[in-house]
Amino acid sequence: MDRTFSDLEVRVWYDHKDKGIGALIDTSKPIKEQAIQACNLRNMYRTQAREMMKNQVKRRNLDVTDPNKTFEELLERKKLKYGLEGEEAYKAIVASSMKANPKVNKMFGLE
Repeated sequence: MDRTFSDLEVRVWYDHKDKGIGALIDTSKPIKEQAIQACNLRNMYRTQAREMMKNQVKRRNLDVTDPNKTFEELLERKKLKYGLEGEEAYKAIVASSMKANPKVNKMFGLE
């Protein structure tokens, strides 16, 4: 992949992709399957965004400090942080998959 994109360009691309996840989820599937799809799409977009970064040192640092999370890790986080389980946790995973980190977006002037 061509690594010629600034941090801002990559962030705009990633934010756009995150917001489009809902349109790609197969809503005819059970909510757990939708949550798995959302998790996988977000991880795919995060990885692609990082591959597009000019600064690969920064990218490697992000891979350590903010790695992609597995579905199981997200489920555990929803349980521990918010007390959510089952269907409510799955819905929360779907919803959060479409929201980029507002602190990072603000840093780039996108919020």
